[in-house]
Amino acid sequence: RLDLTVIVNNAVYDSDDFVQELNVVTLNLSGLNAGEYNVKALFSTGASTLILNTTAFNVSKADSSIVIDVENVYYVGDEVVITLTPSFDGIVTVLINDESYVLEDDYTITIEDAVYGNYNIEATLAGDDNHNESIAYSDFEVIKYPTELIIGDIYTDDELYTIIPISIDHVSDLTVSGTVTVTIISGEIIVDEFTSDNFVGDEIEVNAGVLEPGDYTFVVTYNGNENDDTSFDSN
Repeated sequence: RLDLTVIVNNAVYDSDDFVQELNVVTLNLSGLNAGEYNVKALFSTGASTLILNTTAFNVSKADSSIVIDVENVYYVGDEVVITLTPSFDGIVTVLINDESYVLEDDYTITIEDAVYGNYNIEATLAGDDNHNESIAYSDFEVIKYPTELIIGDIYTDDELYTIIPISIDHVSDLTVSGTVTVTIISGEIIVDEFTSDNFVGDEIEVNAGVLEPGDYTFVVTYNGNENDDTSFDSN
């Protein structure tokens, strides 16, 4: 029987814990937390002689990581789902622009009815006794729905007012609303420019007033709203 005792910090190991091959004795330690460990080895020769040897070793914290999974582009009103995958189960703090979230068990953030804008994500996986802190960054964009403004056949009504029919094609399920800006150009001169009243619907007619006889170019710009992007057409 090998008369050897090893003390690692306050844990005591005897011959039943060792693996011996010839004159080499091995003590396998697993599951150690990060930190410094002092080792004492006590060996008896059997003649009341005690040999003491000491050493120390350090267990460093493991590096950690956090992965952010999010689409690059969403439309206004979409549901945005952000999934975070930490390398160990810990506390994750997520900052999305000025909004902060603390996650411990469910590492998913869902944003309902996304608002137009650019969003920056910073996710921090807090360190613990055995892991270093880690930080990851990502971003996504919420864009407005595209529109297409089309000028119809411009005509003069019975009172000699110039009427501009306008239709706005759009891909969202929401009703188009907002204003249009009309620029009237003769040659290289802007004759008039005005913005319409607020309207609701994808087909409107704008009264450009009574114009002197001549050739005119009409540039009409849809100014968009919180959901729909701008577009323009000329005639």
